[in-house]
Amino acid sequence: MNKKLNYYQEISTDVYKRKNQDMQHIIMTAILLGAGAVFFIIKGPQSGAYVFAGIMFLFACGFIAKIGSTVVIDLNRKTIIQKSGLFSSKQTIAFGDIQNFSISNKIYAILLISSAYAIIEHSKKQDGILLGQSLMNTKVTEALLLETETLLGRR
Repeated sequence: MNKKLNYYQEISTDVYKRKNQDMQHIIMTAILLGAGAVFFIIKGPQSGAYVFAGIMFLFACGFIAKIGSTVVIDLNRKTIIQKSGLFSSKQTIAFGDIQNFSISNKIYAILLISSAYAIIEHSKKQDGILLGQSLMNTKVTEALLLETETLLGRR
């Protein structure tokens, strides 16, 4: 491919891997754990401090679970191989199974998380394969989705 890629790197001929996003997950985990600890230290052993620290810990666990997520686009085999995190298994999706692409924006604990999905259909039920996420920035997710569509020859 002649074009410069911002979100993928070519790992072999016509095989592209999404660039590593682990650092953003590690940073968010540290921020959430730090916020929970600071609030707990300031408020002391009150029930509200326990609840807030517990919620921050649960969100931090969510970010820890996302570490190790990968997306590999194999143009030779016409497949996308996706692993969404530490505790998940790999999924292999044929290009022909992809119905369309979608962006989902959700707010969790005042953080906007923008997610890019390839929508597939399995036994009459639609499912989303996570291509990537961005914190507090929908434009990055849109650019990732456009680059993915370009790699797949849909744009």
